[in-house]
Amino acid sequence: MEGGYQEGGAISFSKTGSRLDLGVCALILSILAYFGYPDKRLHTMTGFLLDQQELNGSWIPEPGLERIQYIFAGTLLALDALREYQSRYQKYAARISEGQAKGREFLLQYHLIKTRDTGEIIDQKFTRFSF
Repeated sequence: MEGGYQEGGAISFSKTGSRLDLGVCALILSILAYFGYPDKRLHTMTGFLLDQQELNGSWIPEPGLERIQYIFAGTLLALDALREYQSRYQKYAARISEGQAKGREFLLQYHLIKTRDTGEIIDQKFTRFSF
């Protein structure tokens, strides 16, 4: 986390520090929460992640990467991070439950892997169990 944490809970390891990737934020939060990393910044990171949730329940991992497969990946990472955090800490419990419900609903609207418009599979990788 050192060298990448920004005030407000964002994580950026880019050289300029200005490029945020919610997927990276979610991965780091998930790992630190899983291992019970004793740092108050985890709570700030969780609040930041919750604040970044879109109205439709998704998380866009990075501004400009609004293709649906990236949004799915960002949403799955955020949901996993919130689950790990919630299993250890009670702070934000109501917000996390609400955010998780909205995120799951977003994924279900797309049948987890298909477009709403055509019903086509968004990315064949989503059909593999390993994903």
